[in-house]
Formats: sequence, C-alpha cells, structure tokens
Amino acid sequence: MQKAYLLLLLFSASLLSQPVTWIPARPTDDDTITVTYDATQGSRGLLNVSPVYAHTGVITDKSTRSSDWRYVKTSWGQNTPETRMLSLGDNKWQIKFHIRSYYAVPSNEKILQLAFVFRNQDGSKT
Repeated sequence: MQKAYLLLLLFSASLLSQPVTWIPARPTDDDTITVTYDATQGSRGLLNVSPVYAHTGVITDKSTRSSDWRYVKTSWGQNTPETRMLSLGDNKWQIKFHIRSYYAVPSNEKILQLAFVFRNQDGSKT
C-alpha cells in the first residue's frame, strides 16, 4: 500500500532561514511527528520568549481553500498543556504527537497538510 505524505504548512513573517524542522521528514497521518521550532531563525519574533505554544490545525480534502484550517486544537490565545511546546533550551521548542489522533480527524477524511503558527502566551507575538 502506498502512503500519502503530508506537507507542513508554516506561517512566518520571514523565510530567511529554517526555523522549523520535523521528524520523520515525510510524515503520514499514521506517524508520530516531532516538530522543533528554533526562535533564533526566521523572523525571530519569539526570541527569548517563554512559554511558546503551537497554534495548529490541518488542511484536509474537505477544506474549502488552502487556508481553511480544520480541527484546530485551540482558539487563538487559549493555552492548553497539549499545545504548549517543550523547551529544549537555547530558544528551541518542541512538540510531539500522533498526527491523526492529536487532531481527531475522522478516518474517512484525508489529511493533506499540517498548519502551525508558533506564539507566545497571549498571542501578541509569533
């Protein structure tokens, strides 16, 4: 059986460097993914900010456009343990989860992309 690979869709003010990495490199919806955010890269909007939260959702085959996030974990500025990123020190943050179960996407819906905005506690910085 051939697996479809997901794309990670990241919104950032600057794409000068690689602020986000993930393992596995080509995740499927059945994978557990580890996403690492480096605040010293990109726009540096969260440099020396703590804690950092992942505002995240998915683009699926039922999304009406490329910006139609579905199964968003929380409202903007809402802080939950499951969206709080783990500090790795040196302005690096990480979150790990099983893709389909984390977003609670029904099995009959195809996940095409993961979407993230990393933010501070009150959502005033990204």
